[in-house]
Parts: sequence; structure tokens; C-alpha cells
Amino acid sequence: MYLRKIILTCQNGFAFMRKCYFSILNIFFAGCI
Repeated sequence: MYLRKIILTCQNGFAFMRKCYFSILNIFFAGCI
């Protein structure tokens, strides 16, 4: 679900690149912790 939401957000445009980046980081750190 999270990946799909990130992909949809990224497809909206490059203006959301930062939001996608931080979303991926949040999931990455959440997975590590």
C-alpha cells in the first residue's frame, strides 16, 4: 500500500520528488528499526 501511494505521488510530477524521497526514507528507516 505504501509503495503504491509513493508511486502515485511521484507520478503527479517532479514537484513531489522531495515528498517521495522522504517517504522512502521513512519506510527504509522504519524497516531497519
